[in-house]
Amino acid sequence: MDAELAARGFRKVSSNPDFLVAYHVSLDKRRSVQTLNNYYGYGPGWGYGYGAAYRPGYWAGAPETYVYEYEEGTLIVDIVDPRNKELMWRGSAQDEVHFTSTPEKEETQLKEAVQRMLENFPPG
Repeated sequence: MDAELAARGFRKVSSNPDFLVAYHVSLDKRRSVQTLNNYYGYGPGWGYGYGAAYRPGYWAGAPETYVYEYEEGTLIVDIVDPRNKELMWRGSAQDEVHFTSTPEKEETQLKEAVQRMLENFPPG
C-alpha cells in the first residue's frame, strides 16, 4: 500500500496527515456448484444404413453436478478523514486463496490487487 500511494505522489507522515489508511481482511469459505447437461453428440438413431432412411435422434447423457469448495480472501482499504474520522474512499479486492502458494506468489498477487484497487484513487 505504501509503495502504491507513493507512486501516486503521497508520502507517509507522522503528524498532520491529509488522510488515514485502514485495512480489513477476511477469509470465507465459498462453494461453486455447476450442473452440466452432457450431450455427447450422435448416439443411437443417427446414421445411414443399407436402404435405411436418415433417422434423426440423439443420445443425451445424464446431467452431472460439480461442486468446488474454496477459500476466498477479501481485502478492504478505507481512506479516512483524520479530522472527523469520516470515510473518504473505500476500495476492495477479492480472490481465491491458495494455501500452497509461495510467499513470493502471494506478495505478487497482493500487489496486483492493491494496484487494481487504487486505480480509482484519489477520487475525482
